[in-house]
Amino acid sequence: MYTALQSFGPVFKANPDMKLILLPDIQETSDVACDTGSDPSALRKEIEEKGLPVDASLVHEGWNVKTGRYAPTNAAVGARARDARRWLKARPEKEIVMVSHGGVLHYFTEDWENSSQFQGTGWTNTEYRTYTFSDKVDLDDLEGHKLDTDNASLVETVESRERRGKKGPMADREKQKELYKQGVQGWDDQGLQLSTAEREAAKVPAGKEVNGVRV
Repeated sequence: MYTALQSFGPVFKANPDMKLILLPDIQETSDVACDTGSDPSALRKEIEEKGLPVDASLVHEGWNVKTGRYAPTNAAVGARARDARRWLKARPEKEIVMVSHGGVLHYFTEDWENSSQFQGTGWTNTEYRTYTFSDKVDLDDLEGHKLDTDNASLVETVESRERRGKKGPMADREKQKELYKQGVQGWDDQGLQLSTAEREAAKVPAGKEVNGVRV
């Protein structure tokens, strides 16, 4: 929340009626404390007391309980990431800025290229990328499971890829299915299983942060 408010402070100042919308479905993947949000009552109290331009109407009881919809599993994270894409696609705005976390962004964008380049992500701190919704209707997820409606797939723009040193278009969906499997395995090899219990069982040394990047 504060990353978004500080990053776009001038925008909120110039547009006093604009508010940051908190979307529970794009919270980070794991069940560790730093990836778990505050109770709704505490969050709303903080927003009100500080007069923050934030809309927390979508934050509900249980959003910070890592079970069910928010469980630290590939299936649960993938499902809520897909719902977040569908929610954004249905918005009336044509350009939307989303601020989130390096792990869940791979599930949200379904872009798994170099996803293990750093510790649990292929994104650097404060990196931004630009995506558009695909014109194609995909009716399966990256694990091959059938969907009852559009996946709301995203495609990174060529300009965005060039900005970060990548050549050509984003890998197609079939390639992303392969990269997804490699990415999840890569995180497992780093000791970054989504649940605390799995990480403790794996006993892989934790990473560290160097110059603002997890390695």
